[in-house]
Amino acid sequence: MRTPMTRHRSLTGKPLLKPLTWTSFILSKVTTLLRAKENEVQYLKKEINCLQNEVQTLMKEKEAVYKLYKEAYVELSDTRGRSQLELGSLNEHLRLANAALQEGGRQT
Repeated sequence: MRTPMTRHRSLTGKPLLKPLTWTSFILSKVTTLLRAKENEVQYLKKEINCLQNEVQTLMKEKEAVYKLYKEAYVELSDTRGRSQLELGSLNEHLRLANAALQEGGRQT
């Protein structure tokens, strides 16, 4: 396979670039590409840092919300228990009141 320099030499008899200049050109291109990749790596590292911070923040928020949920659940359970006791007590009073009314109606 012929390089562009060899192809040009075969067409014109003169090299396109001197070998040292060609090597410098390639080295320059590779160096530029390397710098671009290094910049990309730095950007990605910063992006990873930001995402890690966001995950930490979300985990803290999750813990806080879970704590509130547990508190609300306990309060709801307590309220439900008290309501059931109160309902039982009211039903018993209603039963006694109905019994007293029926007893009073029989006596008259």
